[in-house]
Amino acid sequence: MKHLFSPPSVLKKSIVAILCMIMIGLFFVVGCKKDKSATAGDQGNFSNPETSLQGTKWKLVGIVDAETGILKELEPKNCEYCYTLMFETSTFLTGFGQANSLNGPYKIDYTTGDIHIRIGTATFVYNGYFDEELYLESLNKVYYFSVKEDQLLLYFNQRSYLLFNLSEI
Repeated sequence: MKHLFSPPSVLKKSIVAILCMIMIGLFFVVGCKKDKSATAGDQGNFSNPETSLQGTKWKLVGIVDAETGILKELEPKNCEYCYTLMFETSTFLTGFGQANSLNGPYKIDYTTGDIHIRIGTATFVYNGYFDEELYLESLNKVYYFSVKEDQLLLYFNQRSYLLFNLSEI
């Protein structure tokens, strides 16, 4: 026996779809909030087109503790292609971890310094002895960037940033 007040199957599916879209939207809005305290004193004007990251290649120096200035180099240290990023277009980047090639979209606002990266591996080779997993996790948490001369700083939490040097293409 059907209940008189139960919505038809199509209506149930529509309600579930709408609720899912609302939840995804809330996740994006809440998850992408920028914490301004992490970049106190770090200024930059990124509205100049000459400062665009498009077409640039960067090599990771290491992860810097913003409070102490201590640099952690990722292993392996003497690898020419490891831990690189190439901003191929205005919305897509590629690079290398330690054993995997990387790619994914990014969204950037040069006026505020906001940047959001969603990078993944094109191949997957697990090598638990090196720091590739830490590198990937940090890249996917990046929310703010700064360019200082030939260095790119990608902030991924209140205390730390990825420090890159400009590399030849």
